[in-house]
Amino acid sequence: MDGGGTKREHLERIEKQTGKQQIPDFEVPIEGEHIWDWFWELSGRRPQGFGNSLIPYSEIKSWVEVRKPLIYDWEIEILTKMDMAFLAGLQEVKKEKGQKPSKTRSR
Repeated sequence: MDGGGTKREHLERIEKQTGKQQIPDFEVPIEGEHIWDWFWELSGRRPQGFGNSLIPYSEIKSWVEVRKPLIYDWEIEILTKMDMAFLAGLQEVKKEKGQKPSKTRSR
């Protein structure tokens, strides 16, 4: 992560400074850690623009071609469902903060 340290270390510093929880209370099962890591790697490559966008299949395809992970169709399905859940969570946070939810652009 830019700025030194891992994403977790960065979130821990924010928690310490603000007193607000940044790291969710859950553990990823060891069997799914690779998918969790893939998701965050791909998440940083989502299109930027007006509102939040799903990670396009074209980006997943390019990522697979470059990284060459051993990946199964069911893992891609999990990644896309994680992406949808992630964006739904962002919308929920915006609602809680009284912000107007943005429209999610599809693949």
